[in-house]
Amino acid sequence: MDQRVDRTGVEVRRRSPRQARAREMIATILEVTADILEDGGVDALNTNLIAQRAGVSVGAVYQYFPNKGAILSMLGRREMGAVAAAARAALEAPVVWPAPSPDRAAIRALLRTYDQWLKSRRAVVRAVLLHLDPSELAAPLEETVVAISRADGDRAAGADGGPAPLQMFVATRALMGAVRAAVLEDQPFLRAPEFEDALLALTRNFLRAD
Repeated sequence: MDQRVDRTGVEVRRRSPRQARAREMIATILEVTADILEDGGVDALNTNLIAQRAGVSVGAVYQYFPNKGAILSMLGRREMGAVAAAARAALEAPVVWPAPSPDRAAIRALLRTYDQWLKSRRAVVRAVLLHLDPSELAAPLEETVVAISRADGDRAAGADGGPAPLQMFVATRALMGAVRAAVLEDQPFLRAPEFEDALLALTRNFLRAD
């Protein structure tokens, strides 16, 4: 049995999903949770409703999650993984004119992860802020910052050619903070090209600074 604990000391998972059936159940619980959040927000979320929508007993839910906060934590980790995968795919895609530069493509991929299910993602962001370590939030953005740094010839590069540790910390947190605030505040410009431009300029200008 796996008893992982988040940074607040809350147990986030009770049993490891070693069997395919268990993995499928967890995936269903996460999908149902996202649906409930999208329909009614976090106030509508409870384990009884999750179990009902998932077609399982409440006891089955509690086999893997001690409470709804633990479900939100795992959903948050899944979202962070999706953000990282989207940015990585954009960075690795061949550049064919008039496609955007890899660093712009990575920023665009990050923002497009919020094109749908915005209500549920807003709830997940709040849960992530409460339960996950801040470094987990920044990790999906590190490859994007490295790409921007290399594209612009960062003057304070680290030994591997990427940003120095202090630069990486500031750049990822600034980028993460702006996107997070736009999501939580439901800003109308979240999907606007101007916001993409602003995020790219923010990161590029910081990395160029002496």
